[in-house]
Amino acid sequence: TLWLALDDVQVANGGMEMVAGRHRELLNVAGRVPEAALRDCVRIEYRLEAGQAGLHHPLTPHRSCANTSRESRRAFLVRFVPLTADIEATCGDVDEILSRAATHAYPQWFSATRRYVWTPANAAALASERSLNRLFLCSPASKTIAAPAAAPAAAPAVPVVPSAVAS
Repeated sequence: TLWLALDDVQVANGGMEMVAGRHRELLNVAGRVPEAALRDCVRIEYRLEAGQAGLHHPLTPHRSCANTSRESRRAFLVRFVPLTADIEATCGDVDEILSRAATHAYPQWFSATRRYVWTPANAAALASERSLNRLFLCSPASKTIAAPAAAPAAAPAVPVVPSAVAS
């Protein structure tokens, strides 16, 4: 997960705490990590200034703390996950996603090297209302819905789609 702070973040305003080094263990039981599994672990405060970003493994035990201040705690999150059966059940496989994107003329965004392309996985990824999860497919540029044009002189700007904003 790439976690970009839009406000200064600390525990007092709802920042996160993490337990380092435990990402190699499967601690999750029924969607949660039991508190007893972490009772004696040192927790590390995820303190960031607005504009700074942190990167953590999705299996790293972490939690957002209660915001006990009057300050907001907003963040932009990008989570990188493999295409799983659950995601395919929601969005379809790669060919279905690309076919739907072509049918509905979804935009695509290329990496600076034009080796990869990002495609909205479904209409919800492009919705204008606030959403905590928007799915985009990253695939080799050879799997685009249209042949990529020649690389521009400067890499195009990638629009910022707020995938998660918390307060």
